[in-house]
Amino acid sequence: MPPIALFNQAELEAAFRLMLPPEVAASTADRWFNEIAGEVDANGYFLYEDWHEKVGLSPGHPDALMVQTRHVSDEERRARERAYWATQSVEDLVEWLMRFSGLHFALVALVSEELFERMRLAEGLTLEQAERSRVQMRNIVAAIGRAR
Repeated sequence: MPPIALFNQAELEAAFRLMLPPEVAASTADRWFNEIAGEVDANGYFLYEDWHEKVGLSPGHPDALMVQTRHVSDEERRARERAYWATQSVEDLVEWLMRFSGLHFALVALVSEELFERMRLAEGLTLEQAERSRVQMRNIVAAIGRAR
């Protein structure tokens, strides 16, 4: 499978502004593209190579199975997420964002409907899975915003 064009630097900066002050978001997006992005296409979009195919997993296949011994309600999970993310300093958030992970997919997906759909397809998520991720990321962004 050829690499997938995910987002350009301006789109990543817009996503980072959801978690960081504007000037920090701009410098962090610039740093991310210089240190992490690797290949970009002619339009400046980060080219993501899905590793699932390389290891023989079909797109959308879960990376890991989580076994939960105790049921955690959605409200309890949201409260835990709020408590955790509200304690993160700007420096902590920058460090989180300087690693490429599912956090980027979920955060970039909040920028626009077009990016939501692009991230959903790149991750191989159903609409229901992507919506759940979007709600979770909105809660995280809200917790960070309330903490400032």
